[in-house]
Amino acid sequence: MKNYDPKRKIIITFVFLLILIFYTFLVFSKISSTDSHKYAVDYEKIEKKIDDYSKQKESFKNLDEFEEGINLLNFDGVSLSAFDTSDNNSESNEEIYFKNLNVKVIFRLNKNYYWKQSTLGTTEQSHIYQITIDKRIIVEKTEIEKELNEIISDIDYEQALSSAWIKNQIKTSEKSNLNVWYILNVSIIDKDDKENQNLNQENFEIKITIGLRKSYKWLETGNQENLTFEFTNNIYILKNKIDLFDEIVDIKKFFKSKTIKSYEDLENITKEKNNEKTNYKIDLLSKNETINKEYIVELQLSLNDGFEWKIGDELSKAEITLNFTINNLEEGEK
Repeated sequence: MKNYDPKRKIIITFVFLLILIFYTFLVFSKISSTDSHKYAVDYEKIEKKIDDYSKQKESFKNLDEFEEGINLLNFDGVSLSAFDTSDNNSESNEEIYFKNLNVKVIFRLNKNYYWKQSTLGTTEQSHIYQITIDKRIIVEKTEIEKELNEIISDIDYEQALSSAWIKNQIKTSEKSNLNVWYILNVSIIDKDDKENQNLNQENFEIKITIGLRKSYKWLETGNQENLTFEFTNNIYILKNKIDLFDEIVDIKKFFKSKTIKSYEDLENITKEKNNEKTNYKIDLLSKNETINKEYIVELQLSLNDGFEWKIGDELSKAEITLNFTINNLEEGEK
């Protein structure tokens, strides 16, 4: 068995302590060296870059987006926070989609950084910026124009042709997105197109002026200005529909206003009335008999090509036979 050597144990312990002290000294020396190294930050340069950023961006959806954006500019040694300092005292509960804010940005230095401007030292700095908060949803002019075009293409202009009527048709259409836009004005203009004018139809141009709801803005301008859309294609009224009731009243009135003494008179009067008409023909079917107070005039109304009778809500191309009694002989005639 080996003899216990107390001196050897003391030496080993002493060496271990020296190594531990030396290691600890190295660690603290490194930390001390790191802590003593300081970095300068140019406050004025950062302030200007944030100012440029806020102007170039034009608007932000909210304050958080602005704060996130300025921190993404990656300024070494500085942490940034943004606070709304605007006077937001309002009795209205209505949501504001577009407003200007006075925003206070706090500049906080990280450890081992100081301001290049000697008068500032290492104190927290702040600056007020004015930014625009814009929550409005973007709307494309071409999309609204397409939407309106589909709506007016569905309108039956034969029923009525007035600004008020068309405006009501647009407002009641299932295709109208009235939570996005609203109608300000509708105007109807005769379309002067003589070279291509179809004789059987009357063409029109429709102008529709609309405004946007508060929560929307135009993509093209970023604003909410009222816009007027013009539509010219396939907007017309057919002139080939003839109201049969009106024509019958007119024909009877015409014949009853004439003095008819003979069948020849009746033929001439029929020809006279027929010459007035360009959309249908009148033929005399009555027999060549002596004219008396009980004489029945029989006429046939035949449409020219491209025309239709309007009978109430229905249309027809049939030949119409018209019978009525004439009693307009001169006094004393039989």
